[in-house]
Amino acid sequence: MTHDVFIVRPETTLATAVNLLRRHRIGSLPVIKDKKLVGIITRSDILDFVLSRSRKRTPPQGKQAKKVKSGKKRK
Repeated sequence: MTHDVFIVRPETTLATAVNLLRRHRIGSLPVIKDKKLVGIITRSDILDFVLSRSRKRTPPQGKQAKKVKSGKKRK
């Protein structure tokens, strides 16, 4: 039994790569440039990237965001 091989190029967007991984239920995609393998992107790579980005946006330990009043008056 043969399977289709899905590939991406270095300029492929992250959203496109994620869609391919999810739609075809695969765990990795070869990255091809000029008919040569230049890398592999995996689900783990994407999760690591997303987590590292979210950590940069989170306030450091011990610091909390300021509370904002909603402007609604209590009865």
